[in-house]
Amino acid sequence: MDDLSLYHPSCPTDGVLLREVGAGWECPECGRFESAMSGPLPPEFDGPGIHGG
Repeated sequence: MDDLSLYHPSCPTDGVLLREVGAGWECPECGRFESAMSGPLPPEFDGPGIHGG
């Protein structure tokens, strides 16, 4: 994995880096669209607050 793949997803069909469009990413080769909301949500934060609370 390279640094670019941390920020831009690649197409699961052909491995090409997806380009940002509207509300997600699109493969320039096959046209596959990945919604920005289709990924898993991060877990809810339950650690200590910034100000110790």
